[in-house]
Amino acid sequence: MFWIPRTRELIGLTTNHEFGYWLALKPEKLVYGRPDDAYRCGYLDVMWDVHARQNKYPARPIHVTLEETIGAAIKLAGENQGAFRCKSAIAVESPYGGF
Repeated sequence: MFWIPRTRELIGLTTNHEFGYWLALKPEKLVYGRPDDAYRCGYLDVMWDVHARQNKYPARPIHVTLEETIGAAIKLAGENQGAFRCKSAIAVESPYGGF
């Protein structure tokens, strides 16, 4: 879940890198939100829409309230419970026994 409430004082440009990383790696797991008055989020909005179109994902909304964004993230997690799990190729013995 990305909630990006940017202002002129708190621009948070490293978020662009993190957002792009996860958009390329696991876009089906992302929920994106930002207030209507968020500063300089136009590029992220465009990338969100373009990526969905290029990869033929269903269009997903850009949420404009924190509550809406959290609700969408909880809903997505519930719909995909267990679907994104993966088992490591390396077995690591637990100090508590078993693997």
